[in-house]
Amino acid sequence: MRTLRYIWAAALAAAALGLSGCASRTLQPAAGVQTLPGDPQAAVGEAAGVRMIVRANVWKADPSDLKDVMTPIRATIENRSGRPLQIRYSDFQLVSDTGFRHYAIPPYQINASISRVRPVTARFGYDAFWVSPYYSPFYGPYLRPWNGYWAYDPWYYGTYYQVWREPLPTEDMLELAIPEGVLDSGGRLNGFLYFQKVSGSTKAVTFRAGLIDAVGQGQLGSINIPFVVATK
Repeated sequence: MRTLRYIWAAALAAAALGLSGCASRTLQPAAGVQTLPGDPQAAVGEAAGVRMIVRANVWKADPSDLKDVMTPIRATIENRSGRPLQIRYSDFQLVSDTGFRHYAIPPYQINASISRVRPVTARFGYDAFWVSPYYSPFYGPYLRPWNGYWAYDPWYYGTYYQVWREPLPTEDMLELAIPEGVLDSGGRLNGFLYFQKVSGSTKAVTFRAGLIDAVGQGQLGSINIPFVVATK
């Protein structure tokens, strides 16, 4: 596996954005947070019939030291709300105790029109999921495209995609990422979200997920799961 120790460009970019730190830092579910039986790292939150299971220290793919420049989060989303659930990167944040918001970073550069691209293998788990129209070219015939309304947000992609520096994102990161789309009621997603690295002065963060009805665009609720930042 490749590592990032020799990728100075990525490290400089992270430092310029206030994302890097010298010590290894991990996120642990805060006291009182519900966890799965037998898995104290699996933090659970639920609202409006949507359940999320969030694990912060489970990345084992390429690059092996991704946590040194990013914060990869494995999320399982189970939709029992009775409504189709919008999945957008802008709906997911890590909010630090200092008030800084770490937004989920889009793994692809999305434009209002997409030329032909090479599809990737979908290695995230999904059931009853429709990929967004802008992401469907990346997954070829494997995922059904959402045929309803889907607004393109040039500001979000133009701002947060710029965080990436070569060689990120890697093929593993692309294949394991949760793409944007719509999760039907009764559906389930399981994959990674990539956030800006939690800074060295941060002592706690809250994982926040906004729950939006994909059809009516109304707010169904929100899930908030607090974590403490441990330094190794």
